[in-house]
Amino acid sequence: MTGSSPSAPAPGAPPRVPHGGAGEAALPDYATGSLAQLLPSVAGAIGVPGHTDTVGLGEHQRVCTVLVDGLGARLLAERGGHAPFLRRAAASQPSGVPTELRTAVPSTTATALATLGTGCEPGRHGVIGYRAFEPGGLRVVNHLTWPADLDAETYQPCRTVFERVADAGVPATMVGPAAFEGSGLTRAALRGPAYVRAESLEARVDAAVAVLAATPRAMVNVYWGDVDKTGHAKGWLSHAWAQELERVDAALADLRRRAPRDALVVVTADHGMVDCPPEALFDVADRPGLRTDVLATAGEPRLLQLRVRPGRAEQVADRWREALGERAWVLTSTEAVAAGWFGDTTAPAGADPRDAVMERVGEVLVAARGDLAVVDSERDDRAALSMVGQHGSLTDDETAVPLVRLLA
Repeated sequence: MTGSSPSAPAPGAPPRVPHGGAGEAALPDYATGSLAQLLPSVAGAIGVPGHTDTVGLGEHQRVCTVLVDGLGARLLAERGGHAPFLRRAAASQPSGVPTELRTAVPSTTATALATLGTGCEPGRHGVIGYRAFEPGGLRVVNHLTWPADLDAETYQPCRTVFERVADAGVPATMVGPAAFEGSGLTRAALRGPAYVRAESLEARVDAAVAVLAATPRAMVNVYWGDVDKTGHAKGWLSHAWAQELERVDAALADLRRRAPRDALVVVTADHGMVDCPPEALFDVADRPGLRTDVLATAGEPRLLQLRVRPGRAEQVADRWREALGERAWVLTSTEAVAAGWFGDTTAPAGADPRDAVMERVGEVLVAARGDLAVVDSERDDRAALSMVGQHGSLTDDETAVPLVRLLA
């Protein structure tokens, strides 16, 4: 609903959340066409009991999924001249097979990887945002660095697709950097597969080819993060980003050429990106009144989460709506849940009832529109203030991710 107001709905009315349209909110339908369907579909494609290929990958004995961090579908379409191999592959997709999926909300790596790895919505797996709150408290959990005293398996209780595939006796392998092996996020979101360390892009291609060739049945997953890193540092419209895309495109062509002919290679991403120039930054330090009743902040500049004083969520939301106007969607967490931002919020089996997932989310959510990023120059570190490419919000550029099948 282009042009909808981000103001609060009338009492008793459903939250007014724009949905669809260029630059507008594009919420995932977690039950169909979202990143949550991809790995369960891979498991279904290779015949793992209890899984269905809802995406339409077809029957295969060996599947390699490559997740290119930050390679949004809109970004790839806009700069596809730098990815001729992927462009040709996307143009030749079989009829009826989707060419893109929607990532989770927030559109950020930790949430997306947990959604991918578990096949569950954020409201169930609980890895909601780059940073989130501990239930009932003010401590902020960074899901990428992960606190040493936080048990990953308890924090994220949903069984992963990898664990279910392993139960069926199918070899599953993750190929990624050594630093990610055994990390908190890996144990929470991607636990279960064998882990192969490979640092360079070329080494990861080599490792994936070797694993695929070593067994007649396999589920292999490769992660590459430098497209996202380059976008954060330089922006996705930069020459440096185009160069990194060219490098990835060449590596994917090499992977497809060298992989067994009967293996399917699937390329996707965790999120897209928006370039936020300095003049688009909204600095809370210039509006100190916005801190009134706000106890702590989490999330990211494109989807800020505010923990507020009890009973003050509506007042804080109204204050932020007035300050940001059409530049952001400002909702209470109750409104966001009702609007389906996080999907099903039913606690999964085995979850600790004292660790309610939605208690990790701030009571007020500020989701950026356009090229806005909300920062606080008095409290944020320099890295956060200097990022060009950002993500986390609900826009099409951030939530649409590619789904490209690479067949021999």
